Amino acid sequence: CMYCMRRKDFFRGKWLRRSSGYPTWFGRLVIPRRVVVKRAINEEYHTDGKTAYLQRHLWHYPFRKGVAAWVDKHNRYSSMEAEALSQRNESIPLHDLFARDPVLQRKAMKQWVYRLPMRPLIVFIGLYIGKRGLLDGTAGFSYCLLRAFYEYLIDLKAIELRLRRAGRPM
Repeated sequence: CMYCMRRKDFFRGKWLRRSSGYPTWFGRLVIPRRVVVKRAINEEYHTDGKTAYLQRHLWHYPFRKGVAAWVDKHNRYSSMEAEALSQRNESIPLHDLFARDPVLQRKAMKQWVYRLPMRPLIVFIGLYIGKRGLLDGTAGFSYCLLRAFYEYLIDLKAIELRLRRAGRPM
């Protein structure tokens, strides 16, 4: 059994209602023997049992240790994401983009977006304009820039890995 909840991200004392991509469902309350974690970072929880959705939120303060700590953490995360991205070749089932399961739908969307050119810019525009992060004020703008920077690091590191594997310098 697994319970999913939505996360409310806070930055500069403000809930990033729009720029954080809310509402995104995450599996968080689980029976360990019934759940498998598929990724070490940005975890994906999978269960062979029932999945339920809680109406309460997880209040998340990703900047509580400061912007530098967030950047350090996402620098490490981007290295792991780049490694996973450079090894990924699977196809994306189109029907997963329209799945009723929000976790499966988010995974399919993420896989699809990773294949787009200029992805960091698309992520910024998607969060800031598409999700209306601009309504979150300067906190929303800053957060959208940080997310785009994170995505850019992933792309640069994935390119670097492919060049290294091909025996070419960066």
